[in-house]
Amino acid sequence: MNIAATPLTQKMTWITDYMEADEILRTPSFLQASKMESKELIGDTIITLDGDAHTTYRRRLARLVSRPALAHYDVQIFEPAIRETLERTAKRRGADRLVRTNLVDFVRSVFLRIGADIIGIGPLANEEDEQELLRELRLFIDGATVEWSRRDHREVLAEAQEAREAFLKRFFDAAWAERLRQVADVATGKLQEDKLRPDLLTILARNAQDNGPDREQAIRESILFIVASTLNNAGLVTNFVDELSAWNVAHKDAPLNIEDKKVFQKAMDETLRLHPPAPALIRSPLAHAKLSSGREFQPGELVALDLVKVNRDPKAFGRDAESFNPGRTLAPMVRAYGLAFGAGAHFCLGQPMVTMSKGGLDQESVGSQYKLINALYKAGIRQDPQHPPVLVNSAQDRYDDYPVIFDRL
Repeated sequence: MNIAATPLTQKMTWITDYMEADEILRTPSFLQASKMESKELIGDTIITLDGDAHTTYRRRLARLVSRPALAHYDVQIFEPAIRETLERTAKRRGADRLVRTNLVDFVRSVFLRIGADIIGIGPLANEEDEQELLRELRLFIDGATVEWSRRDHREVLAEAQEAREAFLKRFFDAAWAERLRQVADVATGKLQEDKLRPDLLTILARNAQDNGPDREQAIRESILFIVASTLNNAGLVTNFVDELSAWNVAHKDAPLNIEDKKVFQKAMDETLRLHPPAPALIRSPLAHAKLSSGREFQPGELVALDLVKVNRDPKAFGRDAESFNPGRTLAPMVRAYGLAFGAGAHFCLGQPMVTMSKGGLDQESVGSQYKLINALYKAGIRQDPQHPPVLVNSAQDRYDDYPVIFDRL
């Protein structure tokens, strides 16, 4: 086993105080130092760039999560994906007449449809394409999070590179060539501007028109987006189901009504806080830095923001910070979900897809997770008592297999 390069074993300063971690993330002179091992897979993408290059690039990609874009994903892709995935799952009823599935794969299948549309490689033609992309996705996820893996890192990255070659041949190459052609046709007047699809590959093809084709960047960004649209969403749903099940067992007389949007959001915030998508975020100061607390850092020093401990800081979240408590009271200037989405320049671009709309809790757009999780509970989801969940072989807090039963499919 080779874990010599993981943040768990490297020499660095670990931050466990919420306010210190938040300040570091908001300070521009602290540069991104995560994802070094997975650079060949997702390097020089939106999550690894800094400074003006990051700001300019982020503005271009922001249209992918604009209100019109979110409305399109919600109605045209997400709702049908939930319905069709439930219907397909129902057909796999076992000999005992129970409908069983791995919730991790179920959620990934749903969000994979959105990811493919955002990138520009969708809609997927058939279930065979979906299963192939899911297979590649699993290897991409392992490669993109290799810094936390307990497996041999060289093996993990080799598998991800094999998946990349398959992805290029089956999904990427034709879509990329089409976007380059369409952008060129718009420039020559052969195609009207409004005929261009508003997806990632179109944005990158436009950039290629100005600066020369950068196929490698488009590949890496596509892999990042396919991972980002599925990995954290699947982790969030499984952890939500796990926490809600435990809460309702302990509070049989007052179970949470997650159809109530305010109750749901509080439960979602608690899940995000307790189960951040990465164990830590790594940063490094460009110059000598001093925080408000008085702590100082030297140029080039590696600083790990321990999200697990930061999001359970009792000064920010109270004495019961280790517990799931949707009714908790927060300290001033503290987000209910902690630093699960990061902060500052690298605040998660996909946050609007997860949480309630910024317009308020009574807005019609309530976040993708609300619709999905309520659909799962209407279908009678419960943990499979005969098959316990299996955690991924990594320092990450996520499941590889989460067996569930649907009683009302």
